[in-house]
Amino acid sequence: MKQLAGLIGFVCLSASIPSIGNANSIWGLGAGSKNCETWLAAADDLEAVCGSWILGFWSGLNADAPTEGLQNDGRPTDNIGILDLVKAECRVHPGETLWNATVETREREAAKSQ
Repeated sequence: MKQLAGLIGFVCLSASIPSIGNANSIWGLGAGSKNCETWLAAADDLEAVCGSWILGFWSGLNADAPTEGLQNDGRPTDNIGILDLVKAECRVHPGETLWNATVETREREAAKSQ
C-alpha cells in the first residue's frame, strides 16, 4: 500500500513539473539558474557558491556519462581547470545560465575524449 501511495505521489508530482525542454526549470535550480554575467561579476561568496554548483553538476554529468571513457574525462580533472573552461564559455555567452554553460562546456570536453 505504501508503494502504491508513493507511486501515485510521484506521478502527480511528475505531471506538475515542466518538460525537460524547459531545462532551466528542472536542472538549473539554485545557483545554476543564474546567468554567466552574474557569476563573472560576483563577490567572493556568490562566486564560491556558483563555482561549487558548477563542480557538483559537472560531477553529476560525469557520473551519468553513457560510456566508461567519458566518466573520467581527463580534460581537466582539477577544479580550477573546470571552472576556467566554464568561465571561458561564460565570457563568450554572458547571458547564458550556468546550467547551460556547464552542459555546453562538458559536452565539448567529452567530444574531445572520443
